[in-house]
Amino acid sequence: MPKQESLDFTTAALILNEPKYWGGGTRIDWVQHGKPKNGFPPSYRAIASVDVMRNGKPQTPEDWQVSIYHHAGPNPEIPAKFSMSLVVGSTRICGIDDGPIGSHRNSPSLGQPFDGQLIGFPHLHLPVPGATFGYAVPIEKSTMANHWTTFQTKIKMTGAPALLAPVSVPKQGDLLT
Repeated sequence: MPKQESLDFTTAALILNEPKYWGGGTRIDWVQHGKPKNGFPPSYRAIASVDVMRNGKPQTPEDWQVSIYHHAGPNPEIPAKFSMSLVVGSTRICGIDDGPIGSHRNSPSLGQPFDGQLIGFPHLHLPVPGATFGYAVPIEKSTMANHWTTFQTKIKMTGAPALLAPVSVPKQGDLLT
């Protein structure tokens, strides 16, 4: 996860609501991120640019990206841990997190329905006044592919390829669809 810096809520909300286009090509480019250890397979990351239309011309904001993380469990009975995020600069504007165990504690006194609550997996991170990147709401358990569709809808992004988990141990730069 990138180091968090705070964008103000108004800027984060404007970015979240601006229509976006997948800038990462026709495939998800998984790169091995961690080494296997303690019986767990390695983790993988994929990062892609995000394009927008401004003044009728396509542009790729330099510091906007979609970041995807996947870490399979040690066996098929233990689900994978994964996240998908819209990152601007070093601020996570929106994201979905899921996995076998884990949670997020929301700050109290934000005036939101889940203030101060511990939110388990899966959950959706959204900007709210007072917590540009740190507020989570529970979402229904689903597949990674369905969460990918939900994520694209939430960040108003079109044109992304299907998201499939890495199925083998690829070498850096291998493309998986």
